[in-house]
Amino acid sequence: MHDQLLGRAKADNVLDRLYALVGVFDANGALIDCNSAAEAMTGLPRGVLRGRALADLPLWHRPEVRARVASFVQRVRDGETCRADLAVRLPDGETALLDFQLSGLDRDGAPLQLIAFGVDVTARRDAEDKLRAREALLRGISETTTSLVYAKDEESRFLYVNPRMPELVGLPEAAIIGRRDSEFMPHRQEGDAIVANDREVMTSGVAHTYEERFTDAGGAVSFWTSTKGPMRDEAGRVVGIVGVSTDVTALKAAQDELQREVHARELLLYEVNHRVKNSLQLVTSILAIEASKIEDARARGVLMDARRKIGHIAQLHQQLYAGGHHDRVDFAAFLRDLAGGLIAAASSQSVSLEVSGPSAQLLHIRLATPLAMLASELITNALKHAFPDGVGKIALELRIDGCVARLVVEDDGIGLPAGFDPAASAAVGMQIITGLVAQLRGHLAVGPGTERGTRFDVTVPLIEGTE
Repeated sequence: MHDQLLGRAKADNVLDRLYALVGVFDANGALIDCNSAAEAMTGLPRGVLRGRALADLPLWHRPEVRARVASFVQRVRDGETCRADLAVRLPDGETALLDFQLSGLDRDGAPLQLIAFGVDVTARRDAEDKLRAREALLRGISETTTSLVYAKDEESRFLYVNPRMPELVGLPEAAIIGRRDSEFMPHRQEGDAIVANDREVMTSGVAHTYEERFTDAGGAVSFWTSTKGPMRDEAGRVVGIVGVSTDVTALKAAQDELQREVHARELLLYEVNHRVKNSLQLVTSILAIEASKIEDARARGVLMDARRKIGHIAQLHQQLYAGGHHDRVDFAAFLRDLAGGLIAAASSQSVSLEVSGPSAQLLHIRLATPLAMLASELITNALKHAFPDGVGKIALELRIDGCVARLVVEDDGIGLPAGFDPAASAAVGMQIITGLVAQLRGHLAVGPGTERGTRFDVTVPLIEGTE
């Protein structure tokens, strides 16, 4: 007797530790005993619950659920085992889903007893519902996109393909799953290249994007941008890849056509620059010939000055043609050549040149042309007026500071007259300088040089398309 009581106590202790509802009912469905989980789910102590019919427990808040539970009692009495997910209401008013099972315990010589077992599966069912919804969403996206969506195992064998893949290769899905690209693509070398990309992703464990080629059985070629990432198991081990491939054949063709058009445009612009340079050189030659026929020294000087200005623009176009840029010129190199040529032409003077700034500075031709004329006028102005004894130094500086270009021309000559105003000057050269600065919406500062002489400081904005 003592052993029987001890065994019953142990059994009750085990049942009370279960999170699942456990109840023992007689053949008519009246509760004989239950565990503590049943008390918690019903909100009633087992002393109150004993004797109550299974179908009358407060768990079943819906009439149709109570009727179903009552039918379970009859079916179990007839020898069945019944199981279903049933909606229940907990003491706090919340609803839950109970995985409920009712079975019979028929021992020889003992009355039939019904054993009820119920587990709250609300969280599991919610997770399953969310998973199904997520899977449905992904499946919907995968099956409606025009891209290829797929998953492969460690051997690059297909585990999943969306409907676009069978359409592309002309094979049913069953003929693709379990095989590699190279095993069914018309051109094996293209399939081998795809598998090699898969292998790189799995080996590196990092996603990559590739351009892949596919030639169908009819010889039509298409190009695909494929983004592939590693697929991992719960332990983080790479067990395959997932990928999306998008047809970029039309885009690639458009890019190739655009590239051809750009190349043709560059050739045309190079030819235009060459022709402009030749035309300007022809004009300078004509001006030189005409100037040689004029006896008036002042008039001849005006023509030669115009020839010099046009020659500098021709020099810019020569650099455009020869420098590899159809719309930009290395202005730093041009500035050195320009200043050196002007100083060399002043053979009666001994003037040194110092150029500072970047060794290379590309400027758009729309900015380089007026800046070249500005530099020419400022250097020529210094050569004419700064050195009455024919000896001196000219320093040039070119800088690009953010969105501003800065050109500084400084000499160590005799300096400017007191009260000099560039805007009020009647000299043609100074009028050209102030006019060009205004055209460029820039700023001209004039003052003494570092030690003596004159400093012209020009800043102009780099508007869009001029840098």
